Parts: sequence; structure tokens; C-alpha cells
Amino acid sequence: MMKCTVCKKEATIRLHRHKAKFCNEHFIEYVYRQVERAIKSFKMFRKDENLIVAVSGGKDSMACIEVLNEMGYRVTGVHINLGIHEFSEKSEEIVRKFSRETGIPIKVYYLKELFGKEIIEFKRPHTEKICSICGKLKRYYLNIIASELGGDAIVTGHNLDDACSILLGNLLFAQVQYLSKQYPVVEGEGELPRKVKPLIRLTDDELKQYVELRKIPFVQEKCPLSKGANTIYYKEVLNYLETKIRSVKAEFYFNYLKKLRPYFLNEEETEVKYCRVCGYKTSSRSGICYVCSIKNELEGSDDKGPY
Repeated sequence: MMKCTVCKKEATIRLHRHKAKFCNEHFIEYVYRQVERAIKSFKMFRKDENLIVAVSGGKDSMACIEVLNEMGYRVTGVHINLGIHEFSEKSEEIVRKFSRETGIPIKVYYLKELFGKEIIEFKRPHTEKICSICGKLKRYYLNIIASELGGDAIVTGHNLDDACSILLGNLLFAQVQYLSKQYPVVEGEGELPRKVKPLIRLTDDELKQYVELRKIPFVQEKCPLSKGANTIYYKEVLNYLETKIRSVKAEFYFNYLKKLRPYFLNEEETEVKYCRVCGYKTSSRSGICYVCSIKNELEGSDDKGPY
């Protein structure tokens, strides 16, 4: 019989990277402890601050808002329906049901109303970089919504696997402009709240076990538009390495933060300007932010067929 590392009762969960085994109760404590450690070590936020949590309906964001709520933080969820047919409909349904059953406030917004188009309406060639566009649209509107709601911080459910895959991609392609920003806290500018990632010390597998144990509903399907995204391959490589080298993901990410990231902090910062259309920050030479540029291109492009 497998015994819990803490209480010596029967264990149900084994964490190879920590050489630990936990019963259900102590695994939940482990998750809370890792989240609290991340919040304190990176000075993410305080108990009296308003946290705007991006809730997609996936396991990570659902776990994130549930954990923070259980730990006594002031949370409000924001769900943006992207308009991806049944996938978005199911995501919204799960989020709304979870909010009703738990009493955790989650506000639902629609990309069609915010941007004027659903993701599924994008036409070629924009569909070739749809994940990048989608991410930038979500960040843009989350910033605006969080500011309107008086949020002190925008919280996302990015976990250790997510952080490692992004870091690997930036290193592989020498994306120097992003490496200094590879940090669990990104300070806000002006009226924009800071962005934080309190699940950064937990792996994809640990969070999956947590939501299953806590019976938290979540969308199990992957976004149908994400097929072929590079991050999928990066995660496969990292998962393989983890089977050969224990805790290699944590070593890779946290050693980068401690030992390598300082070398990129002195890189010359791109001058920040403000979009002459919407007033949002931008580094574009044209003076128009990415979202307004995409909107202009879509409105002026020829009809080459929907996604």
C-alpha cells in the first residue's frame, strides 16, 4: 500500500518530481501551499485586492479561480466567448453553471460585441496565425474589462508546463524582446492592472488531478483552432525530458528566472506609445495598436472565405 508522505495513511496520488505521495486531503494542502508560495515569493497580490481572473472554462483557469476563492482572495471571473461554434458554447455553459453552483462571480463577454467579429469569422491569411491573434485579442480586452471593473491584478491560469513551453520557444528562436518579460508578474502601466500567474509552481498533471479530485467541471476538449500550434510540440518534448530527468521543468524555468533572466533586463526597451485610434499602449511605428490594425485589415480585406 502506498502511504501518504505527511500522515502515513493510504496515499492516492504520487508526485514523482517531489518523490512524494499524498492522500486526498494532503494533496489539496500541497496545491494550496504551492499557490501561496508563488503569491508570496513573487509578491503577486494581497488579500484586500480585487483580482480579475481570466476564466476560459479549461481546467487551469477553473482550478485557479476555485483555489483563490477557497484561500480567501477576492475574485471576479471574466469569460470571453470567442465564437468558436460548439466549443465556445460548451465553455460558456460550464462557466455559467460553475458560477451558479459556487456563488463565485463570473462575468461573460462576447468577442462579437467587443471586437465586431467572432474568431470563426476571420478570413485568410489571418487564420494562419489565429492562435497569436486570439491571444492578443484576449489580452487587449481583458485589460480593458479589468480596468472597468476596478481590478488590481489580472490573474491567468498559466501553469509550469505553459511557462516552460513559452520559454523554450523564445529561447529556440532567440526572441530576446520577450525573454525579459518571462516572469510570473508583469507590472501594469497607467490604468492597466498588473498580470500574475499564481499556478506557476504546479504542473499540468497536478492541476488535472486537482480538478478531478475536487469535481470541478471543465472543458476537456482542446480548442479546435489550436491544432499544429508550436506550444503543443514544446510540451511533448518537455514531458519526454521529465520522464528521464526528474523535475527538469521546474529546474529549467526557475533557474532561468534566477540565473539567466537578469542578462536580458538591460536590453533596450521599445518606446511605448499610445494608439491614436483607441488609446491603448503600442510599440508600433504606425501609432496604431495591433488590435486596431487587425480590425482595419479585416474590414478592408477581400472576402477570401471564412475559417
